[in-house]
Amino acid sequence: MKTLFRRLVSVAFFIAIAVAGYSQFTFGPKVSLNFSNISQKTEMKPGFNAGIFFRIGRSFYFQPELDYSFRSSTLKKVAGELKENARLKNHYFDIPLLVGYKFVDNPNFNFRISIGPRIGILITNNTQTHGKDNAMGRVQIGGRAGIGIDFWRFTFDVNYDLSANKDNSTPSTWWKQNMINIGLGFKILKR
Repeated sequence: MKTLFRRLVSVAFFIAIAVAGYSQFTFGPKVSLNFSNISQKTEMKPGFNAGIFFRIGRSFYFQPELDYSFRSSTLKKVAGELKENARLKNHYFDIPLLVGYKFVDNPNFNFRISIGPRIGILITNNTQTHGKDNAMGRVQIGGRAGIGIDFWRFTFDVNYDLSANKDNSTPSTWWKQNMINIGLGFKILKR
């Protein structure tokens, strides 16, 4: 697991460095409020993401991100040993790899869309089934699509994530997760 994580981070970093010399390059911190649910069995509760983003390119761009994500939801019905109204709290390290297009591309304002794969690495959770704390698989695979605007050095994004984790207690099933992110970022470097 650690090897996969290191490889993904290394690839994203080297792509960013290689392309940065030939095109527009931006990076900075980003925070967002998220709302997530799991397999339609839970009610959405607020959580948050915090991390950094890199944006490489002009009208068409590549945007890898490195995020810590806390997600929370409340179970609506009994699932295995989880009781109704159980609060699910999950902590992830997320790596979205987005490609996008700027419909409006001015020096101090742009409007853009983006889409791409996202991998999540489960750090900790409180989700237990059959007495085990590792009900969810460690790797979450999914995608992200969103829209955003940039004004001066600020970025504002609204994204939708759809992803899945393997259910370790029942190998043939998956935990499917929907998540909406509303984020604000700041461009430290804008070139």
